[in-house]
Amino acid sequence: MTRRPYPARPSRSDTDDEGRVHRVSGVGNLIAALPALLGFVPEQSIVLVCLGPDSTGAATTVEVVMRHDLPPVGGHLVVQELAGRCAEVCVRDGVLGVVAILVTGTRSARGIGSIASTLAAALEPCGIELLGVHRIAHLVTGERWTSSPGDTRRGVLPDPMASPSAASRVVAGRQIRAARTDIERSLSLLDTVTRERFAREVDIAAAETEDTTPGRLLSRATAIVAAVHRAGHVEDRQAAFLAVALTVITVRDALLSLADSDHAEAAEQVWVYLTRRLTGPDRAPSATMVGVWSYARGDGPLAGVALQSALEAAPEYSFAVLLDTALQNGVRPDVVRELIASAHDLADDPGLRDPEPNAGGYRAE
Repeated sequence: MTRRPYPARPSRSDTDDEGRVHRVSGVGNLIAALPALLGFVPEQSIVLVCLGPDSTGAATTVEVVMRHDLPPVGGHLVVQELAGRCAEVCVRDGVLGVVAILVTGTRSARGIGSIASTLAAALEPCGIELLGVHRIAHLVTGERWTSSPGDTRRGVLPDPMASPSAASRVVAGRQIRAARTDIERSLSLLDTVTRERFAREVDIAAAETEDTTPGRLLSRATAIVAAVHRAGHVEDRQAAFLAVALTVITVRDALLSLADSDHAEAAEQVWVYLTRRLTGPDRAPSATMVGVWSYARGDGPLAGVALQSALEAAPEYSFAVLLDTALQNGVRPDVVRELIASAHDLADDPGLRDPEPNAGGYRAE
């Protein structure tokens, strides 16, 4: 369950030939676009789609999508908090209107009018129009959707996987997951035996690098990521060294530069590998790195799950706290990309960077 509504923004790849995000016309097409906009098929959710102006000034361009677990009947405080957070993002970003979509599963439409009133009361004083509140049980082709009392709009859902937004996401090589639980499983802990075996490797790596300078740690870490990139897989000994390297803050910060490098995918592969094998506070650095990578490319749901994992492992881990706060408040991925860009200066600092020619084991000497 999400603690907060994590915003998702259409990525740069989800654009038309003029560089604008896909515009959706009609409620049915908007609902069908949700899996592509979120990156997964929402269930038991309240989704707020924030719309900005197109070239004519009409509110048709998707700017931000915010999802939260569907509150229980009578959960007005949850709806108020969600609407308040949405209003803050909309005012800051110049959003004109919001469409609310309730994915209710087996729950009836009872309470949709109350949710509509609560949302309107929070949004309209900020000059943001509530353009509609719509309900659908499941996001499957042919499912019927309806609207709040007094709104006669209703219809049948087109195929979500055939929407223009879905096509753009697939062409860009970005996955649409079947459910949010798939994201959680992708970062879930592996079995105890695997974790204990890996913990022994980390202990060995920590002992062997006890007196190693940050520069040598960084050189060795980047060499390992390059080796993973070439091989296409991670070995325990390689990952164990990187688990140790991430505990040195200057090294961790310099490694952020990998997020926009040719080795970005290999680095993320290692961060996920670590997150699934480390427990306790040791898990926080790698989970936070997963959060950085996903946040930078606009994958808010994965960033939210990763950062939540980091904070559950180490609630005071300041880097995760900073990123989680930014994500909850709808800060644009551009800010994270700027952080990554600045990491190149640190990584190239002659005072930190030491040559490390050998990429074989994990001893840095």
